[in-house]
Amino acid sequence: MVDGKLVAFEPILSTVVPVNLQEGTCWDLVKNLLAEVQQARKIPIVNAFPPLGPWDARICSISGHDLPARQALRQLLDQIAARSGGSPGARFLWTLVHDPNDNAYFFSTQTVPGPVEPASAPEKPQPKPQTPATGSKLFNLGPTPAVKKN
Repeated sequence: MVDGKLVAFEPILSTVVPVNLQEGTCWDLVKNLLAEVQQARKIPIVNAFPPLGPWDARICSISGHDLPARQALRQLLDQIAARSGGSPGARFLWTLVHDPNDNAYFFSTQTVPGPVEPASAPEKPQPKPQTPATGSKLFNLGPTPAVKKN
C-alpha cells in the first residue's frame, strides 16, 4: 500500500535485464547485474560481501536474452559453486534484504554444502533369544508351590 492505495508489486529480482552473452570475472558480472537492476528499478543495492575466494578471478558467463535478474544470478551462482572446489552438490544461496531506514537493499550470499551420503552403518549383531532358564527372574518363577487346603 502506498498512500492508502494498493499498488502493483514486482519482486526486485524479477526485473528483466538485457543479457545476450556476457563473460568476465564472476565478481564483475554480479556487480554489473546488480547495477542493471539498480538502474532499472531506481533503488540502491549494496553488496554485503567481499569478492573473496571463487568470486575474485574466476571467469563466468551469463547467456540468454532479456532474462529476469534472478535467472541470470542463478546462472552465475551455479557456476561459482561448481568451480569453488567445495563439497559436491554445494550451492550458493542469496538474500536480498530491504532496509527501510536507508531505503536500500542489501545483497549477500552464503555457501550451502551438498547433500551428505549416509555412511553404511555396520551391521549390529542380533541378540540371542532368551530361554526360560536364562530369562528374567521375574518371569522365571520355577515350579508352582503346593498350596495346602484346610
